[in-house]
Amino acid sequence: MAPRFALACLAVAATLTLAETSAAQPPAEADSVMQTFPQSSPPPTSPPPTSSPAVQSHMGRTGEEMDRFELGGAVPRGDFDWLATLAYRRFIREGGPFEQSMQLEVAGTKKDQLTEGALSLYYFFRPMGTYKEGWKLRPLFEFGPGAHIVVQTADIEGFDDSAFHSQGYLKMHAYLGFEFLLSQKFGILARGRASIPENHPFDYAQAAIFLR
Repeated sequence: MAPRFALACLAVAATLTLAETSAAQPPAEADSVMQTFPQSSPPPTSPPPTSSPAVQSHMGRTGEEMDRFELGGAVPRGDFDWLATLAYRRFIREGGPFEQSMQLEVAGTKKDQLTEGALSLYYFFRPMGTYKEGWKLRPLFEFGPGAHIVVQTADIEGFDDSAFHSQGYLKMHAYLGFEFLLSQKFGILARGRASIPENHPFDYAQAAIFLR
C-alpha cells in the first residue's frame, strides 16, 4: 500500500512540474507570429508649413521733420514798411501727391501812431514732386487757405487815448521761394506770398530762419 501511494505522489509532482514549465515558455508559433508581423509605430507627422507675413516698409519722418519754428521779417504790401513774424509749423500727413501741414503764425508791425497785429492759422498743400527729402536746397511752392484775426491800434494825437479795430479774414495763399538746410535742425528760407481776395493786403516778401 505504501509503495503505491508513493508512486502516485511522484506522478502528481511530475505532472505539476511539466505544467509550470509549459506555462513559463510561450509557444513557438506565437514567437514566429510576432516576428513575422512586428508592431510598427505610425510615421511622425510634420506640422503644416506656416506662411511668413509679408515684409512691409513704411517711410517715417524723424522728430526734426515733424515740426519747426520760423522766425522772420517781411516787407508787406500796404501802409507798413516791415513786418515781424513768428510761426509754428506742424506736419499733418502725406495725402496723394501733396505734403500737408498746418501753421500758426503771429505777426506784428508798427508805423507812426498805428500798430497792427495778426493771428493766423494756415493749412498748406505742398506738391511732393517739387523736392526731395535728401536735398539741402529745396524749391518751396505751397498753397492753401488761411484764417486771420487782425487787430489795429491807433494812438490819437493830442489825447491820451487809443482807438482799437479788429476784423477777421479768410483767404487763399500761395508761396513761392526756396529753403536751405544748413543742418538737420537749422535752416533759412526766402519766399514771397500772394493772397486772394485783396480786401486787406496780406502779400509780402519774407526771409526767415527755421529751427526743427
